[in-house]
Amino acid sequence: MTAVDNTYLTVKEFTEKFSFPTKTSIRWYIFYNKKNFATKCTRRIGRKILISLGDYLSWIEEEGKING
Repeated sequence: MTAVDNTYLTVKEFTEKFSFPTKTSIRWYIFYNKKNFATKCTRRIGRKILISLGDYLSWIEEEGKING
């Protein structure tokens, strides 16, 4: 397990670190659980939503294989 696997970011921190996807896009993916994004990449602690950086990068790789 690397440091990336353990990194959790809020939606705001995530969008500050990466230019894409936008905050609106991330919230849309979470709300509608589009392409299993919320299930695979997010953790909820009360009302706070955290995005797992390691899970997000894995999700991107999986989506690229499915669609590409």
